[in-house]
Amino acid sequence: MAKHESKRTQKKTMDDLQKESIIEQFSSVIGLLAKAVVEKFGEEGREVVEKACFESGRYVARRFMETRGVEERGTFALAKHVYPASDSRLTWVDEFGKFTYLKLDDKQFAFKVEKCPYLKHYRAVGVLPAMPYICDLVCQADAGVGKTFNPRLNFSLPKCMARGDEYCIYQWKEDQARPV
Repeated sequence: MAKHESKRTQKKTMDDLQKESIIEQFSSVIGLLAKAVVEKFGEEGREVVEKACFESGRYVARRFMETRGVEERGTFALAKHVYPASDSRLTWVDEFGKFTYLKLDDKQFAFKVEKCPYLKHYRAVGVLPAMPYICDLVCQADAGVGKTFNPRLNFSLPKCMARGDEYCIYQWKEDQARPV
């Protein structure tokens, strides 16, 4: 029995290290790349980074749906499949801790995050404090994910720890106009 428990503990530790490594690599690469592009090209560079992150989010959401056989669409499906309150199969959920849902209905979804594993890596590579709006750029991926589930959803980040807030709020609201 002790050997079995030891292997389970060792595997969990390796899983945790792998998740941390993925997050460290993602946050340092995307943070440094975004910072360099914006520093070199200004507002035009910022727009390029936002568009790339948005398209990345759309791509990842489509692949996520395909590989998991997700056919549901809409705001509830977005919350259930991509931003669940807890689901250890999804790397970001464990590393961010528990998402606290603030609003969830067919036209809106918002949640609060009080722990962000990206911030320490943004600081370590010099993205923060130099670029406090880094999450406004990178989280355009979340906008792309939302649009994939519901084309009328518009994303915002009204509170953000990188900008100095005590927590982040991710928010999607349905636009009543026709989707683009």
